[in-house]
Amino acid sequence: MASIERTAYPRLKKRYSNDDLRSVNTPTTQELSFIYAQARGSENILNMTLLLKVFQRLGHFPRLEDIPDQLVSHIRTCLNMEANIISKYDNKRTLYRHHKAIREFLQVSPYNSANRKQLIKIMSDVALVKDNPADIINATIDEMIHSRMELPAFSTLDRLSNE
Repeated sequence: MASIERTAYPRLKKRYSNDDLRSVNTPTTQELSFIYAQARGSENILNMTLLLKVFQRLGHFPRLEDIPDQLVSHIRTCLNMEANIISKYDNKRTLYRHHKAIREFLQVSPYNSANRKQLIKIMSDVALVKDNPADIINATIDEMIHSRMELPAFSTLDRLSNE
């Protein structure tokens, strides 16, 4: 079993520098145009912007409640929204529709049964030359990112690396 800390699996930071917030987490004009074309209402615009910026960094969608308050506040400020606009989805269908739209916008294929087969093949190929589960996971992550595939949960990669 590999420790997530010993791998390159992308995770959210607890704190971000101001430079990091500005350079990486500020939505571009193109991103905002995309979001405003997809989302309706302040909460959904905030949610979709958060998911887009975090997905760009992580390659997977975290739960909204796992996104640090500092990042939520920064995005809220970028969108000129009041602090009372909270990040939550009342409707799961809207969440999944936003996931799909973000993947399409970023040209990333979702993690699904077809990609699972590709993931298993990648891991099998890597396991021929590496035997440490963390090394197998790292090489697999690199290949998935290169292939523009959404990353599965770390537990999935960990389990498959030990099979």
